[in-house]
Amino acid sequence: MKRRDEKVKEKRICAVILSMVMLMTLLPTAAMESAVTNKAISVSTVEELRAALENDAGAHVKLMNDIIFTRANAADSYAGVYLGDGCYTIDLNGHTIKYHYMTGGEFSDQEK
Repeated sequence: MKRRDEKVKEKRICAVILSMVMLMTLLPTAAMESAVTNKAISVSTVEELRAALENDAGAHVKLMNDIIFTRANAADSYAGVYLGDGCYTIDLNGHTIKYHYMTGGEFSDQEK
């Protein structure tokens, strides 16, 4: 009888430990979500948008103006911005983001 009680006790302890470990695996995800979704960063320029998106901590960005990447203000000739390692949310807020150059040169928004 005593041996059986010990086995039940061991199983309960294992179940509690396993439950705690499973709960702890959820903590980093919840912390990351709350860090990103708490406060929106208002951006009006290409430089502000690049700074927000290149931050490894992630960001919730809200556009206040249209953003146009050109060769002069882009990260390099292949990308307007290189994202950091964080999670990002962009609220366009009725505005647009344009990547305004291609390999062959500038292009126009005018329809032909």
